[in-house]
Amino acid sequence: MQRIAMPPQPPPLKPSQVLNLILLTLTLIVLLLPLAFQFSMREIPCPLCLLQRFALLGVALGPILNLRFQTHPRHYAISLFSALFGITIATRQILLHILPSTPTFGSPILSLHFYTWSFLLFTIIILILAVIFFLDNHTNPPPPSRHTSPTHPSSTTTISTPFRTLPRITQTLFIATLLITLFYTYTTYRICHFSPCPPSPTEKFTTPIE
Repeated sequence: MQRIAMPPQPPPLKPSQVLNLILLTLTLIVLLLPLAFQFSMREIPCPLCLLQRFALLGVALGPILNLRFQTHPRHYAISLFSALFGITIATRQILLHILPSTPTFGSPILSLHFYTWSFLLFTIIILILAVIFFLDNHTNPPPPSRHTSPTHPSSTTTISTPFRTLPRITQTLFIATLLITLFYTYTTYRICHFSPCPPSPTEKFTTPIE
């Protein structure tokens, strides 16, 4: 009898890869929540809100690179710089509305506005990145040997995992990230077009952008 060739099974995930999956999943969930409120409440996001959303997309890029390729400090740096950028923008927006006489922007959630939740979220992301970086022992491999075998690539060689061999949950998160990025780009274009975004949007959507 002829044996049927089975597709290659993805290797088991390492603890650092599991944490990268958790970080990517958390980031995507948080990216979906503003969209849900944006269309349910029909509130136009402000320019600072849009910057915080794209900062979250930058945070998601680090885990994607770590899961698609081998883990590397530069991948973590992309997420860290994006989180620092996002927490800076969130702090700026909090300070704009910190005085009692200053009107707030957007509908609150559990007595806190989105920019306050954004500040807390970016703080948590930075802590998660610190934990992942601490647990990942593959970020600083030993220097390559002069006599490196072709079957054992050196540490400077980027190891790419084919997309079809990735775990199904990883493939799903990758596709979801791409779709969310495209949707955010489209909605931002519908709000701002190619001109500066409204500084203080107070009107509702006049045309549907769903």
